[in-house]
Order: sequence, then structure tokens, then C-alpha cells
Amino acid sequence: MPENDAQTDTTSDTETGAVDLSAIQALLSENNWKPEQLASRLKDSRKWETRAKERADYDQLKAELDKVRQEGMSQAEKDLEAARSEGRATGEAEARALYGAQLVQAKFEGLLQGRGIEPDRAAVLAGDLNTAKYLGDDGKVNAEALVAFVDAVAPQQSTDARTGQQWAPTSFGAGQRTSTTAAPGAAGLAEIERRFGKKPA
Repeated sequence: MPENDAQTDTTSDTETGAVDLSAIQALLSENNWKPEQLASRLKDSRKWETRAKERADYDQLKAELDKVRQEGMSQAEKDLEAARSEGRATGEAEARALYGAQLVQAKFEGLLQGRGIEPDRAAVLAGDLNTAKYLGDDGKVNAEALVAFVDAVAPQQSTDARTGQQWAPTSFGAGQRTSTTAAPGAAGLAEIERRFGKKPA
């Protein structure tokens, strides 16, 4: 006899008052349990079964309670509850729009700076960005559309405005990395200009 069937049979027999000793002995021998272990397990299973039965109609009782509360509310209380719900929804939408816009701008600036555009210039460009276009209804940034826009504004192969170096991103599978390739002697000339100023023409 399978273990589950034996447990079910034993429980149902015990509930009716009749005890099937052969089923109990089979259960004990199959699982190498002592009688105290079986008694403990049956007690625990009955406890959890009772709890499950007590909570089985929770959703139904909660719905009935809400219905009774609604019926017991005056019109002013109902209006107040509706206003609270509307205010909560409006507040969530405003917060999503405000912080979502800031998130889009920050991502946009980061993408631009990653392409060699100076932080000040990236901030100016991000300030004029239509953030709503890149923000979903759920408040998440549409990264694909934002990257496509950045590709159009600042192509992958770009020049760093500060050093004049060309760079192209290289993927190692561990996040965005950039590798720089400069003209021979460009770093030395940049250092000389920094120290002594530009050579007059």
C-alpha cells in the first residue's frame, strides 16, 4: 500500500473511531518510525489541516466584510475613500513621471559620456530631451529606443573632444569597455600643450 494512501486511510479510520492496526503497522514499518513519531506526525498534519480549513474561506469573508463596510459608510465616507484612491493613483503617476524623467536623463547623459561627449554638453543635450518618449507606462526606461537615439546623435565611432583621440567600444562580455587609439605622439603633444600652452601659428 502506498505511503499517502496509508496515511489517508489511517486518518479517516481514526476520525470515524475505528482503528486499522494493520495500516498503522504497515506505515510504521515502511518508514522505520516509532509509534511516537507517527503520533507526532498525525498531530501536526491535523493541526495544519485545521488551519487550512479555517483559512479556506478567508477571501470570501474579506469580500463580505468589504461589502458590509461599503454599505455601512455614509456618502461622505464613500467620497473620501474614492478621493484617497484617486489621490494615491495620481501621486504614483506624478512620481513615476518625475523620477522616470530624471532616470531617462541620467541614462542619456551616461550614454553620451560613454561616447566621448563632455559631461557639460551631455547635460545640456539631456535637458532638451523629450523624456516621455523614452519612458513606458510602467515607469521603466525604453533602453532600446534611447540607445537608437544616441546612435543617431553620437555614432559609435567618435572623437573625444578633450583629447582628440578616436575610440570604439570593445565587448568582452563584462559590461561596456572602451579602447582608445590615438595618433602617434598625440598624448605627448597634448601634455606639452597643457604645460606650456599652444604653439603660436
